Amino acid sequence: MKVSIKNKPISYRITIFILLIVVMIVPLLVAGVVSYRIYMEEVTKQVDLSIEATQIQCMNDVESVLLGIKQYYLEMSSKEEITWLMDKKNIPYNEYSNLNDAQKLLQGPTYLNGYIANYAFLNIKNEWVLTNNGMYKMDEIRNQEQVQSFLVNVSTNPSTLYWQNNLDIPSPFKEKVFRSSTLDVSGFQLIMKLPGVSNRMDYLVLVQLNIPNFNLRVQSNLATYDLCILDNEGKALFTSDPILEEYFSNNLDQIRGKYGIHEISIKGEEVNSDYRVFVDYKSENGLIYITAYNLNKVREGAGRVLAVSLQLILGIVLIVIVCWLLTAIIYRPVKKLTSYVSEALGKGEVKTNEFAYIRENVGNLIDTRQNLQRMIQKQESMLLEQLMVRTIRGDLTPETINSAIGQFQIKKARLYCLVSTVCLIDSETGNDNELENEALSII
Repeated sequence: MKVSIKNKPISYRITIFILLIVVMIVPLLVAGVVSYRIYMEEVTKQVDLSIEATQIQCMNDVESVLLGIKQYYLEMSSKEEITWLMDKKNIPYNEYSNLNDAQKLLQGPTYLNGYIANYAFLNIKNEWVLTNNGMYKMDEIRNQEQVQSFLVNVSTNPSTLYWQNNLDIPSPFKEKVFRSSTLDVSGFQLIMKLPGVSNRMDYLVLVQLNIPNFNLRVQSNLATYDLCILDNEGKALFTSDPILEEYFSNNLDQIRGKYGIHEISIKGEEVNSDYRVFVDYKSENGLIYITAYNLNKVREGAGRVLAVSLQLILGIVLIVIVCWLLTAIIYRPVKKLTSYVSEALGKGEVKTNEFAYIRENVGNLIDTRQNLQRMIQKQESMLLEQLMVRTIRGDLTPETINSAIGQFQIKKARLYCLVSTVCLIDSETGNDNELENEALSII
């Protein structure tokens, strides 16, 4: 009886192939996916920690310089040399010794020399100016309009000691060539009002930060990261990436007061990148520090992981080819057995699972063999009978008889007894009818 199979089974060869693929490839794929996720998570964590550490280092470095300058000039304001300058109604050309002491005090200590570009003492009350480039009356200032606009801006600020970002103001020194009677109010300036009362501005001390040296110091701490230092108005004191500066200056509200790690996306004609940024606004000088890392660099690392993955895929393709060859070798005995069964049954191509096919048709093979055995047994008795007839008639040679005895497994005996009787009926049978005589003799 045949087994009915409703769903078409899969070939045993395909089954072997699939199992080999699963055993060899799935662990590689799982390992690749897990490795990629671990890489991305760990790199992101490391980047965040590194960004924060870099930010803290840069911020501490910058704040120490700015606060150091601030603290020095605050302490200087009460010195006798500054008091002497405040008391002078006219420019003290002839008091060289006192003037030299005051200038030494204004230019700062040795450890700050690299960070102070220019200084100026403005005796607004008596309308004269002392700078590191000379002394002159305020009405002799060449860039008068620029200076008056600067003074108006300073007078509206209630603070008596603060940093002011004037980097957007053009320098009056073209190509860094000094011009006499010119007061440089550009750059990043420390402004100190004297006598230290918010609603009075009798005297001013201006200290201009040396931006090139300052930038070199900040840049030395950045490693592979970008940094923007902005004031509360969004103007940059330092930037290592103009694109980031433009973005944060135009989107200051998005980061103002938002301390910690953030992810931003900058899209435009020049750039299309995602950034991890660390924002810190807790500056004693009113600055906002933003350290950024371009995630495209992380993706470059991920690209290398993908390159390794491609190599693994190539290896997998080779494994697939090997698996197919191994499948063919393992399947060969099954194929031969299936072909033998199909040929024995006289059937065509096998379209089902080979073992299911053999299981279904093995009964047919057994029935066929039994039928053949019964048929052979019937034919054997007929052949034996025919052998006896031909032997009696003398048609067989001794060699043929010996061969037939071996084939039919007949026991040999020394003598065989044969009794033959022939009955002739003259009225019904002619003397010449040998066939009838022979039939009668057999009976």
